[in-house]
Amino acid sequence: PLYPRHEAVSNYLQSYGREVDDLITFGVQIQHVERLPGKHDGSNVGSQLSEGHSTSTVSTRDQWKLHFKDLSRESPSTAAASTHAQTYDAIVIASGHFAVPYIPNLPGLETWYAAHPTSIQHAKYFRTPDGYKAQRIVVVGSSASGLDISTQLAPVAEKPVYMSQRSESEMAAGFAGISTSRNDGGAVPVRVVGAIVRLDVASRTVWFEDGTVVERVDVLLFCTGYLYSYPFLRGTELDGDGGRGQEQEQGQGEGQVEDFSGQRVRGLYEHFLHKQHPTLSFLGLPQKVVPFPVAEIQAAVVARLLAGRLEIPDHREMEEWESGRTIAISSTKAAGKEGAGGRAAKFHVLLYPNDADYMDRMLQWAKRAEKREGVLENGGVGRLPRGWGPGERISFVSL
Repeated sequence: PLYPRHEAVSNYLQSYGREVDDLITFGVQIQHVERLPGKHDGSNVGSQLSEGHSTSTVSTRDQWKLHFKDLSRESPSTAAASTHAQTYDAIVIASGHFAVPYIPNLPGLETWYAAHPTSIQHAKYFRTPDGYKAQRIVVVGSSASGLDISTQLAPVAEKPVYMSQRSESEMAAGFAGISTSRNDGGAVPVRVVGAIVRLDVASRTVWFEDGTVVERVDVLLFCTGYLYSYPFLRGTELDGDGGRGQEQEQGQGEGQVEDFSGQRVRGLYEHFLHKQHPTLSFLGLPQKVVPFPVAEIQAAVVARLLAGRLEIPDHREMEEWESGRTIAISSTKAAGKEGAGGRAAKFHVLLYPNDADYMDRMLQWAKRAEKREGVLENGGVGRLPRGWGPGERISFVSL
């Protein structure tokens, strides 16, 4: 179905991974990741994990020690479980980026929260609209979750539900009953308003950039996304201050991955491969994409890199890609208005057709891998995911 229920998604994922179930250990909580520098660290080493090929200044001989708690074998309590350690040749971080909610620092929000803590909510914890009957609600954010939750709330909440946005949503066209007019008589289910500029806790009043004022607000529901967060890297050379909200763009070390704002992951080539330590990769970081095919095609490249079938790109090429991406994001009109945090937040955003172009680029990279006939399927090429051909692009646009 076009809009599958969560049971269908769960069944798909379980079916997809069934043939490697015996290789997966579930119930493991990673506590800490420690890099064990290789003896060639920092010098000119082979740009591929196997011997030979061109040289690079990256370290491909690193190993990684994982410190973890095995909750499945010992105890359902995290505190009670003992810590184990195991060393690996490579680490693939595929922990997603929908765990740590992001709520912007709006003027007056802390005071509002102190007085009315239950009225400040985030989309992560939204389950059903049942508890919002006849309430006056401001939804902050107009991307996928903001639009979806606003339209779910509209039949039960006081009309209209106010949906606050900084810029026009590229997804709003697919949702009915959403109005941008201030002269609709209040009959529309969802009214789009500007960004929040002021909050008054005593009267529970919200002022918006477009001049709209809403009094006696019952709920401020933030649909403002999530932060990239890797607590198991804290205290290591890869830690970029843990995403603790400082809007800085300079001053981070070469190998650090977490942005000060938590809005992007630094030091990566093509959104997944760590430039300095290419035995470390991050899958599934891009946003505004179809996530499963993107992660699958990234995994195809990572598998070939780790198997020594693809060369790791030259370090200069990887540096130029990241700096070029940063410059391209900074040059946009919207990014200029939003400051360092806003620019960082757009780094991994790949709106169509950028996502399709990215997947095709990754697929072509994977296809350049050395063949291993008699060992791998598909004539020695190995398993390959599908790219975005003309048919897929036409289908996407027609939606």
